[in-house]
Amino acid sequence: MQQREFKDRRTNWRNSVMSSGYFFCLCKYKYGLVQIRNISVKGMGLLAEEELASAFQLEIWMSIPSKDEFLHVYGDVAWSKKVEPNKYRVGLKFKNDIPEGISQILLNFS
Repeated sequence: MQQREFKDRRTNWRNSVMSSGYFFCLCKYKYGLVQIRNISVKGMGLLAEEELASAFQLEIWMSIPSKDEFLHVYGDVAWSKKVEPNKYRVGLKFKNDIPEGISQILLNFS
């Protein structure tokens, strides 16, 4: 079977992040844990223990390392890919262009 070449369609620079967070799936009324892997002004990359289907609407609370605060954002799942049993890489696109607090987080992780 021939493997398709992956084309990265990102248009914004992403900053690597290692942070934990929580999600609430607005479609399924379900909570869960996620690891935030990267973040940009348009979205974030997550690692989840369960599949989060495309177009699911999520509410995310991300802990901010070195501060006792959480960043709260809304977004839509743009894509989800199983990487191993009970591990899914997820791309989240923010509802608003630049959620409040994102620019500060990008500066702190630079």
